[in-house]
Amino acid sequence: MARGVGRPPKHLLSRNSSQEASDGENSGGSNGENSGINLLQPPPSQLWSSPSTPLKQTISSSSHNSNYVAPQWLLDKTTAKFFSVPIPGVPPEVQDALEHTLLDGGDLKQKRQARKSHKLFAQIKHWKGQLQLQRHEVEQQKEMLARAISTRDTKLAAIRKQKMAEIDQKLQKMEDKLSQEKDEKMKQVEEETRKKIVEEFEVAFEKQEEDRKRKRKEEEEAKEEAAKEEKDEKDKKEASSEEGAEPDAKRAKKKLESEIIQEKIDAANAKMESLTEKKSEMIWLMKQVIKAEMKQKLMDPRKKESS
Repeated sequence: MARGVGRPPKHLLSRNSSQEASDGENSGGSNGENSGINLLQPPPSQLWSSPSTPLKQTISSSSHNSNYVAPQWLLDKTTAKFFSVPIPGVPPEVQDALEHTLLDGGDLKQKRQARKSHKLFAQIKHWKGQLQLQRHEVEQQKEMLARAISTRDTKLAAIRKQKMAEIDQKLQKMEDKLSQEKDEKMKQVEEETRKKIVEEFEVAFEKQEEDRKRKRKEEEEAKEEAAKEEKDEKDKKEASSEEGAEPDAKRAKKKLESEIIQEKIDAANAKMESLTEKKSEMIWLMKQVIKAEMKQKLMDPRKKESS
């Protein structure tokens, strides 16, 4: 039991103080110099645990403390299990000196751990700063990339627009050139076709005129022969009237000869008509062939240019 009035037993105080000192050293060694915890600053009051038996019985039962007389306030609190004793605070100078002494004369393992923790905290702080810098740089690079992409898109759009305008101009020039060449070729082909048709018509007209002349000549010859035959018949009739009638066979034979001549004339006329029709058909077919050739010539340059 503690001696003196108003103080707890000495062995309890020594046990609590030694436990607190050991706890303070352990916490100081683990936290290091930069932990910021006051290792030697005692709490404002110490708590002391009373035994389960009443305080009065405990005091009276101790044989070596028979002369001790407990104060009245202590005897009144026989049912209390805890009470606090105020302890004055430690000055800051004393506390700093004690901390320095304990750190200098402490365990080497605790020193190493404190230094290691201090280095680790410094490294963590350094890497946190580096991380912030890297994040800031990454944000700046992202902004620069976004600006570069937008600039690239605008430039590509402008280049695409310019190229499309150039292509449109070239296409327009090519279309104008092709239309001009087409017109020139059409005019040339028309002139050539007109010349060919005129020449063909002239040739056909000359042939037709020759056929007509020949036909007229044949008709005139046939008429002359018919007139001559009629004259001969008249002369013969006159002679026969004088000499007598000619046999019926000779008359029939002469009649058949005139009919044969007339049939030949009709056949020649029909042949001329068929030749004229065939000629007109040939001229029409020739025109169609010339037109098809013109279209083919006009289509060939386009195919070459497109290929």
